[in-house]
Amino acid sequence: MRKASDEEKKIASEIKFLDGRLRNAQSPHEVEALEKEMAELMHRLLRQMRNGRRKPY
Repeated sequence: MRKASDEEKKIASEIKFLDGRLRNAQSPHEVEALEKEMAELMHRLLRQMRNGRRKPY
């Protein structure tokens, strides 16, 4: 199993932070905005992880 890159760790910590904000969200608009932002971060994280797995030849 490979180690997470610094970029992956940074994105993961942003996702954790957003998760905390999402749990305390008051309005539906706030929830929707946070969910959209979190989805974008998760997409970036998955792309980063996929790129890290490729072997440079």
